Amino acid sequence: MKFRKLVSLGILSTLLLSVITGCNNASSGSNLKSNNKIKGELTVYTAIEEDSIDTYLTTFKEKYPDIKLNVLRLSVGDITARLLAEKDNPKADVLWGLQLQV
Repeated sequence: MKFRKLVSLGILSTLLLSVITGCNNASSGSNLKSNNKIKGELTVYTAIEEDSIDTYLTTFKEKYPDIKLNVLRLSVGDITARLLAEKDNPKADVLWGLQLQV
């Protein structure tokens, strides 16, 4: 179980870092070498169990203290319905811990 949490934490960190990097202004590429802090706000939709969320978010907040996280925990069905309703104006920046159903 501990290994699974570590793997999930690694995946989440990579995913969130990718989102942050992707949202970075392309014209500020030279700023990447400076000590500028990453700042901003991310909205995360998740179906991860509540007790697991805190573990992952604590680690993320330690590394990125200037990023405000808005975490919305719902069931997979509720998240899917919300995404369909928001299709023309999506609110979520990150989808985390959803199961694929085929």
